[in-house]
Amino acid sequence: EEMFSLVNLVVLYLYDNELAGQFPPGLSQMVSLTELDLHSNHIGGELPTEIGKFPKLSELYLGNNKIVGQIPSQLYDVAGLTVLDISENFLNSTIATELGNLNQLTSLDLHD
Repeated sequence: EEMFSLVNLVVLYLYDNELAGQFPPGLSQMVSLTELDLHSNHIGGELPTEIGKFPKLSELYLGNNKIVGQIPSQLYDVAGLTVLDISENFLNSTIATELGNLNQLTSLDLHD
């Protein structure tokens, strides 16, 4: 939890660390993040609506986890995203038309 107080942290790579449980709620305090990489862990549950509270985020890697449910509409508010990887999860939603709001995207990975 102390890690989440690093509000000036810009890049956070925690991929392939066997992390389990829900999406870490304290991450939304890290408002300076530009890159967040949590791929290849065991993070489960639904993506929280707080996923849209990263105003500077440009790269988000959540692939190969156990995330379920819908893609929260707040994700489409992160206008600066250039890379979005939510592949290899258990999402059951269709791709919303709001995906078009992410007009900076250069890489989108949604494969099973």
